[in-house]
Amino acid sequence: MPTRKPLPPKQKQAEKTRGEKKSGGLFRGPTPEKAIQTVSIGEGLGPYIETQAKKFPNRKYVAVDPAYKGVRTLHRDYAKRLEDLGAGVRAKEAVPAVEQLIREGYKVRHFNVDMPNMPLRGEERQYAIEKFGFDRFLRKAKKVLLPNGKVYFTSEVPEYLEAIAELAREAGYKTRALGRQQNLQKSSFIGRTIRNVRPVFRLECTFGLKEAGRLPRK
Repeated sequence: MPTRKPLPPKQKQAEKTRGEKKSGGLFRGPTPEKAIQTVSIGEGLGPYIETQAKKFPNRKYVAVDPAYKGVRTLHRDYAKRLEDLGAGVRAKEAVPAVEQLIREGYKVRHFNVDMPNMPLRGEERQYAIEKFGFDRFLRKAKKVLLPNGKVYFTSEVPEYLEAIAELAREAGYKTRALGRQQNLQKSSFIGRTIRNVRPVFRLECTFGLKEAGRLPRK
C-alpha cells in the first residue's frame, strides 16, 4: 500500500478547519488538551460539574471551592467523585484558582460563579466585594477566557449582580442581566444541595472579540 504524502501547510490547515466545522466547533466533542469547558467557582457539593462530567466525558471541567481542603467529609467525598470522573478540583479561593490556570496555560470557555451571601447595603457591601476579590477575579479571568467566553454570576439578590455588573463593565466585559430564572433552582447548576425556593437571578459577562484583541500576545 503506498504511503500518503504529507499535506502542504496550507492544505493541512484547511483540512483542520473543515474538521472543526464538521464536528461543530471547539466545544462539540473532545476538547483540546488545554481547553476547559467550564470552571465552577463555589461549586461546593455540586452537582453541576459532576452532572456535566458524566454527560460529556470528553470535555474538561474544573470545580473550585476552598471547602475541598477542609475537614467536612461530604466535600471531600464530592471532590473525590469529581477526580474519579476526570474533572479538575481546586481547593482554593477564586483568584488563586484563576492564577493557577494562568500558570498552567489553560483556556476557558466559561466560568460559573455562585455568589456568596454578602451584606446588601452601602459600605458593607463594598467591603464584601473587595474582600471576595470580584474585581481582581474578573480582570485575571480575561487572561484565560477564550474570545467571546463568558462569566455567569448567580445570586438570589439582584442588587448583588448590579454591583458585579458595574465591576465587569469597568474591566471591559459586556454585561447582560438574564433576569429571574424560571423553573431553575440554584442547586441544579452551581453549588447548593439544599432545595432553594427563592427566585434565582443570573448575570452574563462576555469577554468580547474586540477586548480580547487588546490583550498582549505572548
